[in-house]
Amino acid sequence: MAASLFARGKATTAFEPMGPTAGGNLVTVVASHSVTAALSADDVFQMIKVPNGAIIIDGYMKVVGDLGFAYEVGVGGDTNKFVTVNTVSATTTGTVFAFLRNLLPFKISVTANAANQFDTIDVKATVIAATVAQSWSLVVHYLVDDADGLL
Repeated sequence: MAASLFARGKATTAFEPMGPTAGGNLVTVVASHSVTAALSADDVFQMIKVPNGAIIIDGYMKVVGDLGFAYEVGVGGDTNKFVTVNTVSATTTGTVFAFLRNLLPFKISVTANAANQFDTIDVKATVIAATVAQSWSLVVHYLVDDADGLL
């Protein structure tokens, strides 16, 4: 089976309207997804839409499900930006993993003429043993709308 791209959760919804504020608006987004299917290695699930210019300051991932499923968490063309390959095992299923601290804060940067002025936080399957039953949740905190240029 060839790798696929799936838009899920908060990756498909509109942004909440916000006004400009000194220091920016702190946005927290929670997205969850469950799958019971035969996945392919390199399948990507777009989970959270983040606007151009936003600064990701924190994030967490929790996976519960079949052992042996391996995944990464990242953005667009860098699918392991925040969580490098992590494999679900008897000791890690249900554990909350923080995004890599040495890579935060991270600014979303999309070219000005791009059709979509956002990027997505993605979960990429890297190792699939068979049909899997997995559930995962992401929590991401980011800053937007800095009226005073402080960010």
